[in-house]
Amino acid sequence: MGGVIWPGILLIIVLASTGILRKTPAGFFRVSLFKFRTPICGGSGEQFQSMGGYAISRERMVREQLLPRGIKSPAVIAAMSKVLRHHFIEEALWSRAYEDFPLMIGAGQTISQPYVVAWMSELLEARPGMSVLEIGTGCGYQAAVLHEMGLQVYSVERIRELFNRTSRRLIDLKYSRIKLKLDDGTLGWPESAPFDRIIVTA
Repeated sequence: MGGVIWPGILLIIVLASTGILRKTPAGFFRVSLFKFRTPICGGSGEQFQSMGGYAISRERMVREQLLPRGIKSPAVIAAMSKVLRHHFIEEALWSRAYEDFPLMIGAGQTISQPYVVAWMSELLEARPGMSVLEIGTGCGYQAAVLHEMGLQVYSVERIRELFNRTSRRLIDLKYSRIKLKLDDGTLGWPESAPFDRIIVTA
């Protein structure tokens, strides 16, 4: 075969060299899924979840993305550590939920990278009990973080598809106290004004 390495043979060599592929006493090969930091297929990964993988990912997110960039607010850090970011995106993207970049949420919109959410939340300098108007609900992640900081959140979303999906999501995730409105946000939310803080995430 003139020195050609068949793709299948090359794959076995690579997997074996990383410890993912192991040879059993009977001569068969076995794949060890525990060598992967995230689910192989990029889905929810029951094994990953049962092993506390998402909790570990949140902790790593805070330690490697937020703290080194100067996020200091205990309330923000606690909220970012608690909110299940992966539940605010499509299941196919769960394994990437805590990585350092935005992700698509549909309707041409994105969920901001974790640091941006933390940074904007910290800039509010809000105290528990304050009311906050958010312009641009999106998938609801920023609103959930603000809620976990002890704030009363009023959030406006102009895209009906996102509004309907996020309304159901927030109820399912026990964030029913977050108030949502379908509107373009130009005039804010006059009937619930005034607000202690306003954040624009559109």
